[in-house]
Amino acid sequence: MKCYAALSATTIFAAILSQITPAEAENIPPPSGPYSFAIQGSVAQCFDPTTNAPEACSTSGAVVVAFSVLQAGHITYSSDIGCEEVIQVVNSLPPSASPPIVNSSVTGTDKITNYDPNTGIGTSSFTRYSGGSCNGANFNSAGATETSSGTLQFVVTDGGKQVEDIVTQLEGYPTNNV
Repeated sequence: MKCYAALSATTIFAAILSQITPAEAENIPPPSGPYSFAIQGSVAQCFDPTTNAPEACSTSGAVVVAFSVLQAGHITYSSDIGCEEVIQVVNSLPPSASPPIVNSSVTGTDKITNYDPNTGIGTSSFTRYSGGSCNGANFNSAGATETSSGTLQFVVTDGGKQVEDIVTQLEGYPTNNV
């Protein structure tokens, strides 16, 4: 069972790209070293109305629940791979009497799959886990359980010092982890 979420970011991406000067567009290095990040967005999750178990949104009778997601963390890249440690807060939309889900043990891996140094634009695939740890860009999977995966598009600006990304596909369960 998969849940797909896509964030429409054409306007945001265009605004970021418009800030790149011709001098910056020459040989922009790919992400390397540590970066901090914050992500905010929304996702939808489908559930079986009888068991409340996550299920495919294409299943007849599935109940769709929307969630807001806020994440803050850091990622370290080396040789086109990255490892990230994240704190996330997931809350139902609209907000309800139920408290938000706070998870401080989210880790993830990131693999750059395509990068153009002339534009600073690339794509990567990611996998998120509950548990595990990072040692620089290397992921230690001890105690880790995979919870979601997906793809994202990113742009590197400020001579390689800043990375902005947009999640373009998400598979997994946002109530467990995003």
